[in-house]
Amino acid sequence: MQGKLNEVSEISRNALAWAGSSPSSILLKMDLADGLSSVPSTRSEARTIYEQIATENPDAPIAARATYNAAFSALQLGAIADAQRWSEAFAKRFPNDPLTSDVAYIRAESTLQLGQYESSIHAFEQLIASQPNDPLRNTWELRLTVAQFLAGHFDRSLLLADELLKRPLDENARAEVLYLRGASLLKNNRSSDAIDPLNRSLEVSTNWPQADEVFLTLAEAYASSNRPEEALKTLGGLIQKLPESRLRAQAEFRRAQISANRADFDQAMKGYDYVLKETKDKALSEFAAFGKAFVFIQQEQYTEALKLLVPLDTNRQNDSFGNEVRIAKAVCQRQIGQPNQAIETLEELLNSSATPSQARKSLYELGLSYASAKRNEDAIRTLEKYISQTEKEQKGEDELLDRAIYELAWAHKLSGDTQKATDVFQSLVNRFPDSKLAGEASFHIGQAEYESSKFDRAIKAYTVAASKSADSDLQEKSIYKLGWSFFQQDDFPSAQQQFEKQKRDFPKGELILDGQFMIAECLLKQEKYSEAFTEY
Repeated sequence: MQGKLNEVSEISRNALAWAGSSPSSILLKMDLADGLSSVPSTRSEARTIYEQIATENPDAPIAARATYNAAFSALQLGAIADAQRWSEAFAKRFPNDPLTSDVAYIRAESTLQLGQYESSIHAFEQLIASQPNDPLRNTWELRLTVAQFLAGHFDRSLLLADELLKRPLDENARAEVLYLRGASLLKNNRSSDAIDPLNRSLEVSTNWPQADEVFLTLAEAYASSNRPEEALKTLGGLIQKLPESRLRAQAEFRRAQISANRADFDQAMKGYDYVLKETKDKALSEFAAFGKAFVFIQQEQYTEALKLLVPLDTNRQNDSFGNEVRIAKAVCQRQIGQPNQAIETLEELLNSSATPSQARKSLYELGLSYASAKRNEDAIRTLEKYISQTEKEQKGEDELLDRAIYELAWAHKLSGDTQKATDVFQSLVNRFPDSKLAGEASFHIGQAEYESSKFDRAIKAYTVAASKSADSDLQEKSIYKLGWSFFQQDDFPSAQQQFEKQKRDFPKGELILDGQFMIAECLLKQEKYSEAFTEY
């Protein structure tokens, strides 16, 4: 077949040379271009000839077909802007030509591929309205659905997809429509509803060009529906079934993110390392480096995290991602004993274009860094500012707020203001009774009350600490100090009860010998000498 086409092209070239500038030369050029357009390697030459005919012979009978072919070949070769230009030229010069609807499709499609979505929507709607019974209507409406989706009109793309699914479609078209339906639902925050059409799309066909997007979108729907295992399985399916996919790196990155959230750090590192090694996408590579650094932070390997964060910070502008990098860098600097460097990083960030959320996080970290640098007054001032801003902007809803109040109390304690520290610890317990820090805060309240000989209040605080703390060492200490608080009130039976509970619940605890000694002391105070000597 290839030989025949080459032979025909050669004959056309010879005839064209013989014809010279005669009227028949235009037809011979068209024949030559038609032959060349049939062969992928010579389509570019064919396109040049079509454009030459359309430009130099605008009034010739074949000018309309040459203009159409120029637009079509440009679209075929990926010269999208030229395809749009030639299709618009056709519409102006040949509005009544039989090829009008074909060129209108090229115009709408090229406009879509250029990202001019609203114009593309208008063009496809005009085309469909002008040719409602055209056999290609389903194709046009499918592309209109794509345009509506890319323009962010998810309700419209959903309606169009539902209408198309009622019609007979080939497998690839049906798979694409199901994808658009699922993706539209996901964009409308209906992740659970999106799962079924996306799964059905994969069942119908994975042979169309954007099938890899279905895997990625389905994984996102699962992740948004709090079904991480299915999300990981779906991403694995993309990687296994379509290993050469252009979205392979994105799938590896997303799988690494989900794995990190599940504390599967080995799998997370594998994914991030793949992206860093294989992708040429600079932005994705930077996100992978940041993700890997965050895994190191979760594993408290702050020095390793800094090795990734410092180059990222150097290469980033003052954008949102760059600010997140700097916050993470400051965390690592503080954790490895470089609070002054952390302070410098955060103060610079707060003077830049940080978002409100980033500014709050930076204030929080700055307060901790001041505390680490033993600048307690600065720590108090900064943490109070963070708490005030959070209460104003977030109405007290922030995952770091209880921690900030706890750190503020510690800053007061380190500055020597025990009463203020106790008050702040109490505010933490009152506002966040279910916080993981409530038990520890209650213990510190108990300590302050005990040292002030306010044993009734100490008993209440230690009781809360013992019941709320998830830390076994703190539980043991709380029960032990609870026993001592009763002992100081000469309530020896109650004290004995607490020390025995300590002995029973924490037989290998650090205070086991102290507790056992105090059991004997309580028995002695109750004049139970024989039992006391046994405990001794």
